[in-house]
Amino acid sequence: MAEGLDDPRVPFVTLDQQLQRSRRLAQYEFRSMLQELKSGFALDLEVSFGSRDAVTRPIEPISTIQSRAQPGARPLQPPLGAIVSHMTTGVDLVAGILIEETDKTQLALSLTDFLTEHNHEPFLRPIFFCKSYAPIPLLARYGFLCVPVREEDPVDVARALADRFGISQLRRLRDGRLLWQKNQP
Repeated sequence: MAEGLDDPRVPFVTLDQQLQRSRRLAQYEFRSMLQELKSGFALDLEVSFGSRDAVTRPIEPISTIQSRAQPGARPLQPPLGAIVSHMTTGVDLVAGILIEETDKTQLALSLTDFLTEHNHEPFLRPIFFCKSYAPIPLLARYGFLCVPVREEDPVDVARALADRFGISQLRRLRDGRLLWQKNQP
């Protein structure tokens, strides 16, 4: 007997069961992320890129890279993150979220507030613009797109990536202040 819908050995999973599994997994990931943020160690990763003695070509700033989006092509959709059920639909707003905080305690609180709201009711597809490398390992581990902006002007980076990812605005994580909106100078 060929394996298929009629084979009793093959479990039949309904859409409702898939949705429940997806929600449980997202809640597990969310609780795990909150525990990491509350531990005080989530942002303590020391990242070292080695010595600068090696001969390397200069890295082109992100803000100077032209969008590689084909004319008329749909922008790439940034992920909602592992803390949101993969069955979630209808979230089309893409926004850059600027992380400037250097105080790890304040950064953990800001991320907890933002990501708790995002987990309960996803309202946008975030792209995190990080002034330091500290939040990148945590955010990437939970499936978020991060862009290290370091010394670059985040508004210039948002403009450069707007067409490729459909970014319509850039806001600051700390207070939600609008820093840039597409079709504004």
